[in-house]
Amino acid sequence: MMLVVVVIVLRGEKMKYIGMVTGPGILIILSVVLSNLGIIPHDAPTYQAVRTYLLPAAVPLLLLGANIRKVKT
Repeated sequence: MMLVVVVIVLRGEKMKYIGMVTGPGILIILSVVLSNLGIIPHDAPTYQAVRTYLLPAAVPLLLLGANIRKVKT
């Protein structure tokens, strides 16, 4: 089901109005809506693994790509 959401995000970025929102923004909105409708589960073991391992690893990787001089000023 999440694959469908990703395809919608990739197609939506090329559309006029949906393209104004970033891909991760569309992904979050669609995921929240689908979860609240009961189409995708609220909790799963995979989510715990993402929160435990992937999320802490993503923050330093994002910081490595930041332009420190631009952020500082």
